[in-house]
Amino acid sequence: MLLYFGKGFFFAGSNIVPEVRQRAFEFALWFPLLALVAPLTQVLHQMVYADGDGKVSMASCLVLLGGNVAFSVILCNHIGLSGIVLGSVVSSVLSILVSLLHFLRKSNSLRFVLHFNVRDTLAIFRYSAVEVCDFLLLGFLFFVMNHFCLAYYDADYLAVFSVMTDVIEFSIMLGAVWQAAEPVVNVYRGEGNAKAIRGMMSHVNVMMFVVAVFSAILLAAIAPLVAQIFHIQTPKLIDETIGAIRTISIGALGIAFLKLYACYHLHEHPVYALVLVMIFLLVAPITMMLLFVHLMGASGLWFGLALSPYVSILVGIALFAVVFGVGHFPMLLEEDKDTLYFVENMELTPEHLVNLRREVEALAVAHQLCMNTKLKLMLLVEEMGMLSISKNPNRKLLGEFTLMIGKQYVHAIFKDNGRVLDLTDLEQELSDLRAFLITSLMASHKEKMYLITVSFNRHMFRFPRYETES
Repeated sequence: MLLYFGKGFFFAGSNIVPEVRQRAFEFALWFPLLALVAPLTQVLHQMVYADGDGKVSMASCLVLLGGNVAFSVILCNHIGLSGIVLGSVVSSVLSILVSLLHFLRKSNSLRFVLHFNVRDTLAIFRYSAVEVCDFLLLGFLFFVMNHFCLAYYDADYLAVFSVMTDVIEFSIMLGAVWQAAEPVVNVYRGEGNAKAIRGMMSHVNVMMFVVAVFSAILLAAIAPLVAQIFHIQTPKLIDETIGAIRTISIGALGIAFLKLYACYHLHEHPVYALVLVMIFLLVAPITMMLLFVHLMGASGLWFGLALSPYVSILVGIALFAVVFGVGHFPMLLEEDKDTLYFVENMELTPEHLVNLRREVEALAVAHQLCMNTKLKLMLLVEEMGMLSISKNPNRKLLGEFTLMIGKQYVHAIFKDNGRVLDLTDLEQELSDLRAFLITSLMASHKEKMYLITVSFNRHMFRFPRYETES
């Protein structure tokens, strides 16, 4: 919306000829409608995925991606440049319709509720400010880079600049790793499980490293093909485009981890996350481009931009250490000193469950849990796991058991990726003796809860650590 209503001011400072400006105005024609449907598309993606329906969420994303390409090409050929944005509108609407299929499923726990609250609105703004500023600052960075190109190159070089803006926007795919991990990490945050957060973030770091390095190598390898796709024909501009793409690919690893940790800190330290994004997209790139253009001439433009993510990381780490302390880094998080954390991830098999039951028994004895709590924990671990196995024949089941032993209470959390199965539901069908045993235990125990979390069944229980007086 800001681009649509402020496009006159924006293009006035871009030194473009009237014909190109008219084409730009034509391109922006459908932006107000896109601004209405695009946020809803993204929100539904996240909600459906968090509600445990990865298949519908994936289908919705594929419809958005494939439809965007197909409809933009078709409509552009029929109605001109405005068809590109209109194609995005059509694909967004279709993606929304696919996401709504989740609401027809029995496992759906989402409900549309008419609600407005100023405090909630401010909270949403607080946590969405980083993504908003991400796009706004990226647009401003392109605006500055456009002036750099016009100042140090001739007008023909704008073709190279156009290619590079698309290559830089390609970095949005690096955020996919965090989007997949975010719901799980936030669940661990809610549980106060620093040990699980460290474990999850170690996996995310490795995956992000692999994706970023692969993307950098792939980008450098296909640079000549990219130049052909964008119909760069002059030999000099082809060489300039290939060189610029390969230089920018150096920064892929820095961009990946900046995006990762800006998003990670968003929930706990939103102001810091916002500052980090401003350093990444405003302060560091402009400073580095000015510095390397001064040192190397015009060729330093892309080199300075490629190194700016690493400078941003160093500045961000130093700032975080000063403000919050080293102990708050994700890989250095410490558990609550008054709580013992035990986390076990496994494939659900009878052998693994028996071993887990023995480990739980040993922990209960070592930490002097009362007999009633010890027996219930041992029973839950084995029987819930075995019931899940029986309800999911011929399927590889993964599970996670978390035990948190505090001063007064013991919290147990059991997750599995089997079909939706709420064992706290006392009205469920009793198909065998094991189901009857579990239902009897649930009926006698009040402090329990069931939630679906990112395609996992999640059962939570609280027990007293010591014997309670009757």
